[in-house]
Amino acid sequence: MRPGIGDLPRVLDGWRIWASDAGTLYATRTDLYGPGSGTTVTAPDAERLRQAIGQAEDEARSARRQAAAVKGLTGW
Repeated sequence: MRPGIGDLPRVLDGWRIWASDAGTLYATRTDLYGPGSGTTVTAPDAERLRQAIGQAEDEARSARRQAAAVKGLTGW
């Protein structure tokens, strides 16, 4: 088993997950905020990594909604 990852798969809902030699967990996803964007979150354990992924996805959804609203107001 990979250190610290527990039951997390190597890829979770589009997130690529890995652990450093020191045990810190990382998850990276591309295009979360739009084409060409990249996001990485870190956590000390699997549960907190799941929480960090959820928070990043919530923030991205909010940012996309705000961008769509601005686009609608400005006629982009």
